[in-house]
Amino acid sequence: MTTGSVARRLATLALIIGVIWLWGVRALAASVDSDTKAVVKEAPDGDYSGKTVILHSNDVMGAVEGYPRMAWLKQEFERLGAETILVDAGNFSTSAIYTASKGADAVELMNLTGYDVAGMGRFDFSYGYDAVQRNMRRAAFPILCANALENEEVICTPNYSHTTKSGLTVGFFGLITPKAEANMNLMSTRNVKILERWHIYKCVQAQIDTLRQSGSVVPGADVVIALSSIGTQNESNAAGYSSLNIFSKARGLDMILDVMTENAMTSGPQGELVQACGEAFAHIGVIVIDNATKSVTDHYLIAADTLESDETVSQAVERLQNRYQEGYNAILARTETDLNGDHCTRETNLGNLIADAMVWTARQNFQTPFTDEAHMIGLTNGAAIRAEILEGYITRNHIAAVYPYNDQVCVVRLTGAELLEALEAATWCLPEKDNSYPQTSGISFTIDERIPFEAEELYPNSRYYRPAAVRRVHIDSVRGQPFNPKALYAVVTNSYCASGFGTFYLLGAAKERYDSTITMEQSITDYIHLGLGGVVTEAAYGKPKGEHTILS
Repeated sequence: MTTGSVARRLATLALIIGVIWLWGVRALAASVDSDTKAVVKEAPDGDYSGKTVILHSNDVMGAVEGYPRMAWLKQEFERLGAETILVDAGNFSTSAIYTASKGADAVELMNLTGYDVAGMGRFDFSYGYDAVQRNMRRAAFPILCANALENEEVICTPNYSHTTKSGLTVGFFGLITPKAEANMNLMSTRNVKILERWHIYKCVQAQIDTLRQSGSVVPGADVVIALSSIGTQNESNAAGYSSLNIFSKARGLDMILDVMTENAMTSGPQGELVQACGEAFAHIGVIVIDNATKSVTDHYLIAADTLESDETVSQAVERLQNRYQEGYNAILARTETDLNGDHCTRETNLGNLIADAMVWTARQNFQTPFTDEAHMIGLTNGAAIRAEILEGYITRNHIAAVYPYNDQVCVVRLTGAELLEALEAATWCLPEKDNSYPQTSGISFTIDERIPFEAEELYPNSRYYRPAAVRRVHIDSVRGQPFNPKALYAVVTNSYCASGFGTFYLLGAAKERYDSTITMEQSITDYIHLGLGGVVTEAAYGKPKGEHTILS
């Protein structure tokens, strides 16, 4: 073999290796997440002239670190020649960091970041209907919802058309999950109704048709996108529909940006163009539209933590976080007695206080007919109480240590008979200690631990047993009134118990459940600070209330 032949073969081999290497680099830039099957790419590069890029988020809650990255990514695409539209699909205003402003701080951050439009999620009603209305007025962008009605009128703007400088018009409309109806009406005197079942499909098609039509001022939309908090699982709605079903049935709908989808996704199992970023700014969604053909040419996600941050938005986030931390370290109240937080495996004064706090929260915030005092009790699982508070000053950090979970205050309705069985199941372990032991407010009951717990069978999808009969527990009274096994009782509890976890299967099986999205931490904080006037007195909580009697 000649020297030239060897050189040519080596050059060819080098070229092949180079092509393989370049292909590998390109493969790194566009990967498929092994868990979610979502297409994830790196930060943009190349020429985006003649393109409109939609950047979107969803379920941000309190992940404020993502806003500087969103602002930077917007600027980066614009530097590469694209026009940009910033969108949030919903659930943007609920987090402990926003509690003081009732969600207004979230709107201010979104204004600063440059959002153009947002949808509505069920958790955006955390601070009540009136707070939502105030936040919509504060927003420099429209907040959309087409299927929530009050007196047959939509509660906010149903749709919006955004026309870019190049003349491309993108139409957006909002859909909210029917589950939000309980959130809306639980915390206000309103009577909001949310369209569902076949009405939702009719509403969707009406929004698409409206957006596609040219008006005297706004041209017809070239691309139509729904901002939906309905979710992608059929079981997320009693009627058995999802964002995937809606996309499949709608005519003229280009994409759905979804909320309440825990995992990130870029399409459905049948190729439905439904995209979601996951929770807490895990990703930023990207949709690329060609201005000439007026069609979507690409869509994918970018991992937010791989991006740089805009300095101006970063400074605003830092100021908000500093205010939040200062609030947590500030003295909130004081206690005249030690509050026992030993996992509360028996009735304790701290357990009493927390259960009282939930009932107080319900009375302050829930405007529903069933919240009459005579039929309302508080109940929480002792396992959730993780620390004690010693006599002296109380800060929010103390309360966060006592209840470190992100549970929310919920209400379920049970018959007296169901409540009795729930207590029998929750106290199965006595005389042994167990963290499932319930801490309560407003209910007096007796447990005869000398009678063995008689198990029938496991509750569905549980490791705890249904009692064969209620033999050990007797409810003496509710709010000082005789107990009635046929009456309906409102049980104010946390979202863990309301979901039927642990020994509390019957609470999860309740036919009626209302989610307030007020965190347990906030409930306890507000009760001590406002309900008790900043002082946990020896007279009120120096010892357990004695509502539980244990016969041994």
